Amino acid sequence: MAEPGRRQDSVYTFTPVSGMRPYDLTFCAGPFSTAARTQAGRTEVTVRHRQSLLGQRAVASLPQFTDYARDAIAWYADKLGVPCPYPAYDIVFMPDLAAMALSVPGLMVVNERLLGRPAEADDQRSAMICAHEVAHLWFGCLVGPRWWDDVWLDEAIATYLSYAALAAIAEVSGSLSWTGFAYTDKPEAYKADELPSRQPVSSPVSTARQGRDKPYGILYVKGASVIRSLAALIGDDALRRGLSDYLNRFAFSSATLDDLVGCWSRACGQDLAGWAEQ
Repeated sequence: MAEPGRRQDSVYTFTPVSGMRPYDLTFCAGPFSTAARTQAGRTEVTVRHRQSLLGQRAVASLPQFTDYARDAIAWYADKLGVPCPYPAYDIVFMPDLAAMALSVPGLMVVNERLLGRPAEADDQRSAMICAHEVAHLWFGCLVGPRWWDDVWLDEAIATYLSYAALAAIAEVSGSLSWTGFAYTDKPEAYKADELPSRQPVSSPVSTARQGRDKPYGILYVKGASVIRSLAALIGDDALRRGLSDYLNRFAFSSATLDDLVGCWSRACGQDLAGWAEQ
């Protein structure tokens, strides 16, 4: 997540990091080949892959993935009014990753399965995944949940923002972007709501496993739908002002749903506690 401050023989001494959760400590062991590098404001973005993939057609699209990340960082920094909190952002493609992608401070790890995505102009899956993970630099890395019952906030906000950012990073209109959300993602939320185990997006959990085991349709999609409904209630500007307030108040620390609702309430001049309860 940052360049080493000092190297002596084979020992690296890293520069101090503000407010990182201990379980976010991650090492990607190479050697890796650098596919592309670009600058997003003060953040250097570098995309890497295994050296054994050099010359293969699958990695030819990685400079485009770098551009997605650069444009997403610029869009979020502008719309949220909070610059990217990390000076370096490494994106590493790796085999056998359990998820399609994951984020920790200053690092995105991406499953090599994404390299096999088709390159047609109307395939926005790579842009969507990239934008989602970049959003976690703010929501999940800069500010994270105080306990696992609020982990949905990180995923829901990242999902909501990634669809909103598609117009800027992949030239997809806002209406087409949200139409895609309705057709491709929302069925998963409806399916989860039809099960006997259905649950609200925010509900108490006693362990980390219970928090992480909530269905994708609840954590990501139903949560994003709730946030989109709030945007319709208070307006996009108030929604983003509240998010900006939240990031500034709780930077490099943790927060709760009540903290975020308080920021949204101040931004729109309404008491949203009743909305949150509903």
